[in-house]
Amino acid sequence: MRKFELNEVYRLEDLIGLVKNRADRDYIYAIYNKLGVENLALGQDIFVGETPSYDDDDNEVLPKKVQDADYEFCYIRDHFQDVIDLAVSQDPKVSDEALVRCLNYYADYDDFLDVVP
Repeated sequence: MRKFELNEVYRLEDLIGLVKNRADRDYIYAIYNKLGVENLALGQDIFVGETPSYDDDDNEVLPKKVQDADYEFCYIRDHFQDVIDLAVSQDPKVSDEALVRCLNYYADYDDFLDVVP
């Protein structure tokens, strides 16, 4: 399995695997994609980078690499981890497809989707 690093592009399923294995826990990061948070899908490229900053007027400023690649904010680390951790705790063999459903559900409803083994 690939090592977790910041400022890298991952396939969504590869990032899910790293989070399931807790390889990301020493990092503070945000997740960005080109289609927005509601449209996560397996096979999609996801950029993992620094968290947004804020200017003097409290406007969100995305990292330069994110802006240059035309990515959009998708998830903050804590929420992404929480969705995956809860689903894995409910079903240790949860599929990546089910995890993507959980992530999209959380993005739509700000609530967790239960996974039944």
